Amino acid sequence: MQKIVALLTLLYSLSSCSQKKETFDNYTASIRDFQYEMNKEFSDKKTSPLTEEDLKKFTALDFFPIDSTYRIEAIFELDENPTFFEMPTTTTRRPLYKTFGKAIFQLNGKELTL
Repeated sequence: MQKIVALLTLLYSLSSCSQKKETFDNYTASIRDFQYEMNKEFSDKKTSPLTEEDLKKFTALDFFPIDSTYRIEAIFELDENPTFFEMPTTTTRRPLYKTFGKAIFQLNGKELTL
């Protein structure tokens, strides 16, 4: 009887590990798919934001290594009194945007807000 309980416990543990790996593999695959689509968009003359000169030299976007530490769940709080702010850009243009809300989440044991 003890051997059966030990065997069932072992099988359950292995099953849990394989589910975590499958979830991580799906997570990684979805990010790789996104990166592939971004590179495809940037290399296509019709959809690329790059200049013709930059497009000739373009091979791929640089992405950080995939790290599931940064996969978080956040609580979204809608801004009941939205305000407007200027958003700096890479040019001299500073468009006005309206605040919509904030996302509150934990990362490495620290509460953060975006």
